[in-house]
Amino acid sequence: MNIQLPHPDPLQTPLQGLSRQSLGPLCKLAILHGFWSRSDPSFDHTILPLDTYFEHFEQQCRLALHNWGRHDVSSLKLSHLVDLAQMIRQGTSRAEMDSHLISILEGHCQEVSGEIIDLTALAPGQVSLVWADGPLPKSLAAYFNNHIVLKDSVELDRTFTARNIERIGGIRIVWTSNLIDHLRMRDDRSVALFHHAAYLHYRKDCCDIYPECLLQETINTLSLLLPIDQRDTKNWFLKKQIELHLDNEATRCRPLTADERKIDKFEFWRDRLVILKQAFDDAKPRTFRQAWLDRRNPTQWYSFWIAGLFLIGFTILLGNIQCMEGVLQVYKAYHPT
Repeated sequence: MNIQLPHPDPLQTPLQGLSRQSLGPLCKLAILHGFWSRSDPSFDHTILPLDTYFEHFEQQCRLALHNWGRHDVSSLKLSHLVDLAQMIRQGTSRAEMDSHLISILEGHCQEVSGEIIDLTALAPGQVSLVWADGPLPKSLAAYFNNHIVLKDSVELDRTFTARNIERIGGIRIVWTSNLIDHLRMRDDRSVALFHHAAYLHYRKDCCDIYPECLLQETINTLSLLLPIDQRDTKNWFLKKQIELHLDNEATRCRPLTADERKIDKFEFWRDRLVILKQAFDDAKPRTFRQAWLDRRNPTQWYSFWIAGLFLIGFTILLGNIQCMEGVLQVYKAYHPT
């Protein structure tokens, strides 16, 4: 009986293996070190769980393998993706990466070299961007340029949370694993929210792909919309997290100070925050439940419900008076004297 022992280097695992099984612990650690260059002794990947990140990575790999079904990609290994990730960090152009892949891969793998590069960009970068040529960091810097278009000033008060945006504003939260879509309103009734907080915490200290301070500002937007000190928001997110397998670190970000909540403290995400806040402020309750939950204007809320309760009480009182009159009329009809 021939027993096939695992390769001593977990990165030599063929990518096709993910179609049958999940990544092992050693393989995950090797990928982290390869993708993020975190091979220093101080790097501890157990501080924050990255299960959601690897679940997303495996899903993207399986989807790619499914799309490559008619191609023989048996020679494609995880080490090839790691090599590409290191080339991305070094600022290698897409054309050079494509030529490198074609030179080292065999057969049908050469026909999907461009898609392999796109898959690699998703893995260490969590971005799905139309990247035609040049280095990926340069394309990201151009996309995330912090040129502010909207000069509007909005107040990011404590009622501005993801829970209230959905329950009161009627704007559906669409959870995304693509950082490019974060805070983007797809229409007037939905907004995307990037939830991979553990990934952001690990990557912000070795930011060799993204513009400086982008990831920390993204963490601040999660602190803003998913505040750790609001029990109702945490319970609301917990239900979503269990249902949709979201990163539970999203509600554990450090709370913002009053100064950090100011819209001027946001550069990369300022315009999208302004659009979302204006849509939230303009949203009117459509049901009695939304009207009851809407505490954005306490004075207006109390006035509305006090007037409503008074109207209801007055209506009940009139109804009781009419009933009593009816009873008296019937009584007199049978007892005229």
